[in-house]
Amino acid sequence: MKRTVLAALLAMGAVAAILAPARADVADDVYPTFQARDYRTVFNTLFEYRVREEGTLRVDFMLGVSACQFNSVEHRALGGYLLAKIPAWYGPLSQINRHDVTVQAAACPLTRMSESEAIAGIRAKSDTQGPDALDTRKSKSGAGDRLPSAPPAPPPANMSPLLLSQGYKAGHDYTSAPAVSAYQCQVLCSGAPRCKAMTWIDSQKLCWLKDALSPLAPTSDMTSSRKLP
Repeated sequence: MKRTVLAALLAMGAVAAILAPARADVADDVYPTFQARDYRTVFNTLFEYRVREEGTLRVDFMLGVSACQFNSVEHRALGGYLLAKIPAWYGPLSQINRHDVTVQAAACPLTRMSESEAIAGIRAKSDTQGPDALDTRKSKSGAGDRLPSAPPAPPPANMSPLLLSQGYKAGHDYTSAPAVSAYQCQVLCSGAPRCKAMTWIDSQKLCWLKDALSPLAPTSDMTSSRKLP
């Protein structure tokens, strides 16, 4: 009898071990849907998964990008939160992945809405029940894998695309301001008549506005853009 019970318990453990990675495979299955740009399906598939399961780089990237394609304030707030957190959760990122995450985060900047407020708002719209926060576990497994292709993030109409890992050399800085993303810095320059170019320093979350162009230099911690004629 004892041997039968032990065998049953071992079998149950083996099944659990098999099912655990299978749940992660459910997230992998949405890759073709994501690349087909069916973002609503991707979001609906990954949202419940993410609030109950550990995060991974690709899951949080796909969920964040998909959320940012909605017009809903709550969806975009959650998307911006995820994309802003990815470098801290899964870094250091490869140069290619850092580029992809930075571009998407720039198009979907952080808001003042908290994670729990965003999730509660999404649940209210969909009439679903569950946790009001993402699971805190973060998996480094697959963190070095190439992220799936995502939609291009357009800059403000009067600004050039973001120049990643490039900074305008010191000089012609007429003011600075805190900015949570390069996109926010770009928007500040876009709306300032005196501004001709901007450089955002990632580590300081600081935006420098310039009243004239200076030479560009490769700098991993900086992102820049110039105002179009």
